[in-house]
Amino acid sequence: MDRLIKKVQFMGETMSVREVEYGNCRIAIIVVCADGEPYCTASINMVDEVLSKNEVVIKTYSGGRPTYDMLIMEEIIENTGRLIQVGYTTSPVCRLIA
Repeated sequence: MDRLIKKVQFMGETMSVREVEYGNCRIAIIVVCADGEPYCTASINMVDEVLSKNEVVIKTYSGGRPTYDMLIMEEIIENTGRLIQVGYTTSPVCRLIA
C-alpha cells in the first residue's frame, strides 16, 4: 500500500503525507518532500503492542514533536489518549482519520 493522505505546508515546504505499511501490515505514516526525497517516518512499528486496525504509534521524541503537531493540526491523526513505553520515553497511540 502507498496512499497519498494529504499535501501539507510543513517546515517551509510543500510535503506529502503518505500511508504505507510495515512488513507486518501495520500502518506507517511517512512525510515526503516535494522532490520525492523522504523527510521522515512519523510512525513507530511497535510489534508487541495491541493496536486497532486504524491505530498508529507516532514518534514524539528526538525531534518528532513538530511532525506529530502537524499531523494533528492537519486532521490526519487524532490522539486516543493512550501512551506506550518506547525505550526510556513514551509515545502516543493515535487514530488515522484522514
